[in-house]
Amino acid sequence: KMGGVKVILDAMKRHEVNAVVQEWGCGALANLAANDDNKKTIAKMGGIKVILDAMKRHEAKADVQENGCGVLKNLA
Repeated sequence: KMGGVKVILDAMKRHEVNAVVQEWGCGALANLAANDDNKKTIAKMGGIKVILDAMKRHEAKADVQENGCGVLKNLA
């Protein structure tokens, strides 16, 4: 409600080549996606694309993959 999802997604977009930002961003989104309202917000703000882009860009980084899968699982 206070704009946290937007802040996280903006950071992930601005620092797309930084695997640590992607890892932690996906982890934070995974935690937020445990809430139904946050799920809708993440989806409406294009979060699924941001997550998938991070996973594609950092396919060799296990932590990005793990957190990316975690957020996608929670969104599903």
